[in-house]
Formats: sequence, structure tokens, C-alpha cells
Amino acid sequence: MSETAYWGCGVEGVRRNSVLVQHAVRTEGTTAWCGASVRPVMIDGWHVPFVPTGTASCRECARRWEQAAKMAQKTALQGP
Repeated sequence: MSETAYWGCGVEGVRRNSVLVQHAVRTEGTTAWCGASVRPVMIDGWHVPFVPTGTASCRECARRWEQAAKMAQKTALQGP
């Protein structure tokens, strides 16, 4: 399973264009991939997934997400 599968959406108090900035955060975590302190976004026990292409996504979290996705794809192509 890809490293990116374990990351959901988290938000902090900083807003960009009146929208909460979305960060990648581990479920049950409070620190985003970029190091920001965040609150995970939960809806009735379901952790909202991080969307790296969103307009309000943290650029650093999105960059790390893309790197992890590329590594996962490279590993899958190489095989065990």
C-alpha cells in the first residue's frame, strides 16, 4: 500500500483567500507532513482524505505527497 494512503486532511487556523489551508495529516495525528500543527477533519468517524491538487492545499504537503506517490509507483513497477 502506498505511503500516501495513510494521510488524511487536516486544517490549521491560517487561511488562504478566506479558505482554510488543507494539510496532509496521519489519522489520529496533529502534525501535518509539512510540520504544521493541525486538526484532522473527521465526519462521523470518517477521516476526510487529503487532496493534493486542491486550491487550498499546502504546497509543501502536496510536494511530499507527489514524491511519495512517485516512489510507490516506481517500487510497484520494479516489483519485490
